[in-house]
Amino acid sequence: MASLVHELQTDIRRSDKSVTEILRTAKLISAKLGLSEISEWMESELSGYAVGQTIPSFRKIAGGTLQLLNPYHGWIPAGDMSELAIPIGQPVSELEELAKGKQICITPPRHIPVHSMDGIGDDLVSQFQQRIVNSPVKVKRILEAIKERILDWSIELEQRGILGENMSFDAEEKQSAKSQTFHIQNATGVFGNVSHSQVTIYDYSSIHQTLKQAGVPQDARNEIENIMDALKTAKPEEKKSLIERGKCWMVKNEEFLGASASIIRKAFGLE
Repeated sequence: MASLVHELQTDIRRSDKSVTEILRTAKLISAKLGLSEISEWMESELSGYAVGQTIPSFRKIAGGTLQLLNPYHGWIPAGDMSELAIPIGQPVSELEELAKGKQICITPPRHIPVHSMDGIGDDLVSQFQQRIVNSPVKVKRILEAIKERILDWSIELEQRGILGENMSFDAEEKQSAKSQTFHIQNATGVFGNVSHSQVTIYDYSSIHQTLKQAGVPQDARNEIENIMDALKTAKPEEKKSLIERGKCWMVKNEEFLGASASIIRKAFGLE
């Protein structure tokens, strides 16, 4: 019998599996591992995002055509919306249905000011119902982004040896999973984007368990912990040299990392 994680990866690759089904399987895995943060994200994707809840950037749709409901002529075009990105909070099941249509219609989160047309006064135009018409391809991109994030998560679980044989996870797998850092918005390594001065630094504990299981000596673990601690308070001009030290550390400890090297490189922002 395939492990839970391998079954999830198989489902992601299959074209006949809906994103809703994939999310349900992923939610089961995260619940068994006791991962509350990613479980909450999956629940939001399945049930929809509540009013006031932060919606991930990949769920925003830009572009399309603004239309007004003229009482005499029906829906009429009123301009391009390329500068406006609208958050989409519906459940994944609804997005999958929208993706099947020829176009999608989105109600703007706020009224968009429009000047009068054809001699109609501004006051009257401002009362017209509005909608933004866009391509269903934009919704399909959201669905693919969700699948991509779940796939990345499952790959990291596999690389850590967290598989879920016989439909369950042992204590060691659960402990290892708790040190994993999951980035919903965008994949950002421990060292962030080295081309920018604003580097996002995550706590050393996010990779500590992986290093320990890989057999990395204590003095080497202390060294990389010191580098990460220094990065948190380093000035922009100091960060480049610290990141170079991190790269050198990777090379120096390559023999210990083995299959874990990919996880560490991701955590360092090196791939």
